[in-house]
Amino acid sequence: MLHKTPLQTMPKKSAPSKIRPVTDEDLEFLQEKLDAHKTQDPYQKSANYYAMTGRNGLWMIEEGDSTVIICQHPNDADIKLIFPVIGMKNERLLLKTISALKQTNTDYRFARFENLPFEERRYPIQAIKEDILDWTFPVYTIDCALISQHEGKNFGKFRQKLNRIDTTNIQAMDLDANHHEKDVLSVLDEWSPQGQKRVYYRLLNLMRKNRNLKGRIVFEGDTPIGFSIFEVATNRVANAFAHIGLHRYGGASQYVMKDMCQTLLQNDIKQVCIGGSENEGLDRFKKELAPIETTYLQSWAEAVARQETAPKVVNLH
Repeated sequence: MLHKTPLQTMPKKSAPSKIRPVTDEDLEFLQEKLDAHKTQDPYQKSANYYAMTGRNGLWMIEEGDSTVIICQHPNDADIKLIFPVIGMKNERLLLKTISALKQTNTDYRFARFENLPFEERRYPIQAIKEDILDWTFPVYTIDCALISQHEGKNFGKFRQKLNRIDTTNIQAMDLDANHHEKDVLSVLDEWSPQGQKRVYYRLLNLMRKNRNLKGRIVFEGDTPIGFSIFEVATNRVANAFAHIGLHRYGGASQYVMKDMCQTLLQNDIKQVCIGGSENEGLDRFKKELAPIETTYLQSWAEAVARQETAPKVVNLH
């Protein structure tokens, strides 16, 4: 159940059409909408992605055949994120969304946009450098068979690091969100000592409710050293939401990735989106996987003053 926020308690007279909170019970309905969403960004076609990113608050605004999703910024309580329109392009609905947020004195950002939010100069916006969320660097899709085989010069670094792991005492198995919760948290305690675990708690809870979310966990003996959580979908590219290997076990990250891709292949899934990155180190790791698709995304904010010319996409990478 979502906590009440100013957006949810907004008086009806100031609300756009059909504004309402999105709960876990609504995710199947949301997924039906997203299945028809035209985007090159696989995460935008996943209700689980929005549920994970909107773990502090998630809303939906509809008008005709158009839908806009809003969520509380996962790292900033003062900002709401507005995602691209689902369905029919509708700049008016975006403007209504902005108006609704402004009436509650809520700051906002346009999030994960592949193109300009507005084709015309209908609203003063400017591109901003995203330095917190996972599209700071490009979103990558990889080929599961190529990762499983990891042959050729493109996989030289990946293969070199993978070969560091001693597989004699390594076991990989399906991750059960209940049975393996303590093992996952043990990995996170070492991997993220600052306690950045909330998103993974959310993923485990979603796994318990959603049969499309699967996972794998890797042990050395009785010690968990890594895990992956991914979404299996029959009609689209799979999405990997977590793939973590402990650094002190050389090659663990590469082994987790290889094991996930082999598992997806066994489920007739040939490609998986591994998302973008918040930092250069993670982006470097993902480049070593020889991505077959690269998607550049942009964040936008309201401009301080109306610009004389339409804003242009800034290549930040």
